[in-house]
Amino acid sequence: MAATAKRNVEMVEEMYDAFNRGDVDDVLAGMADDVTWVEPEGDPLSAGTYRGPAAVMSRVFAPLDEAYETFTVTPARYIDAGDIVVAEGTMVGTTLDGTSFEVPFVHLCELHNGKLRKFTNYMDTALLQQVLEP
Repeated sequence: MAATAKRNVEMVEEMYDAFNRGDVDDVLAGMADDVTWVEPEGDPLSAGTYRGPAAVMSRVFAPLDEAYETFTVTPARYIDAGDIVVAEGTMVGTTLDGTSFEVPFVHLCELHNGKLRKFTNYMDTALLQQVLEP
């Protein structure tokens, strides 16, 4: 089990790296066809639950490009729980009007057969609302 858990952590790390370098196709390829993606209620861009990589692309990733000049998601640590990997870190970015922000997050990544099966984002949505809403 330890080898599988290590592989899962490495896979999640690779997905964050791909996202931060703008390689969304690699991120989507790491998802199961029936992935469930959960953004918190109160997220001003993409609150809700989405199923499938196409929905994640259109309802989560595309709005990021429309709202931010820059946006990175940088885990500071990973917690290895086998088929569950917890990533804790900071989302850092700049809005289109030049406002900089840092929002802490915890992401719960559930994997199955080497693919992301469920992703749940926990963050302070009030901080993000302050940045995006005039």
